[in-house]
Amino acid sequence: MKYLICSDIHGSESAARRILSFFQSMKCDRLINLGDTLYHGPRNPLPEGHNPKGAADALNGIAGKIFSCRGNCDAEVDQMVLDFPTTGDYVQIVDGGIMLFCTHGHVYAPFVGGTAVVPGAAKPLVEAPAVIFYGHTHVSTLEKTGDGIIVCNPGSAALPKGGTEAGFAIYENGEVTLFSMNGKKIKSLRFSKSASRLIVPGKKKQGLGAVCFSITRLFSHFSAWLRNDCEKRKIKNRSFSKLQFFEAALKKRCSNLAL
Repeated sequence: MKYLICSDIHGSESAARRILSFFQSMKCDRLINLGDTLYHGPRNPLPEGHNPKGAADALNGIAGKIFSCRGNCDAEVDQMVLDFPTTGDYVQIVDGGIMLFCTHGHVYAPFVGGTAVVPGAAKPLVEAPAVIFYGHTHVSTLEKTGDGIIVCNPGSAALPKGGTEAGFAIYENGEVTLFSMNGKKIKSLRFSKSASRLIVPGKKKQGLGAVCFSITRLFSHFSAWLRNDCEKRKIKNRSFSKLQFFEAALKKRCSNLAL
């Protein structure tokens, strides 16, 4: 699938409609909205074309094709006028074996050099190959971390900061590309083909080994989800430690397989 990723529209109808024009012209399948959709926020000036109702009406036109998460400026009343779910702190999508972790950035944010790019945010529990998409800072960026995870902030579609241009990102077949709102290509990064096939460097996974390795990754993602859920609910769950033990046993079995 081909995804258009945008963030921080902040009630600009003109920015929303410009994003939708790129969505159509670039033949995208889904739109990922990273939050701060309708309210401009007390720290920001009114963006050009500010009309929250008009922005909502424009986005609702493709509501069935939108994945969206909550920004720090979003409220319950925003969900009342938007036809697509937008109250979750993050959205996770697996595309061709690559995890796309999509969040606004104020609750979860990537860590670069051991430090959160947004102070106070928690580190997403994802493993390579993965892309972390986040917004919030209004500063576009695209880089790869030391652990093989691509980090992308598409910037703000309406209120860019830090000397960057207003823009968006496109993800397709393991490649992330930043664009400005005038359609200019800014930067691109992609995974190797082996990464999208979940191959461990130096070992070719075939047959039973490939199955075992894939199951291990599934348990890893489920363990991460369970831990997040337990932390949010402030409860202890013994099943989490059992899952960790089983995951470790699977990894050991995979490493011992003659592949």
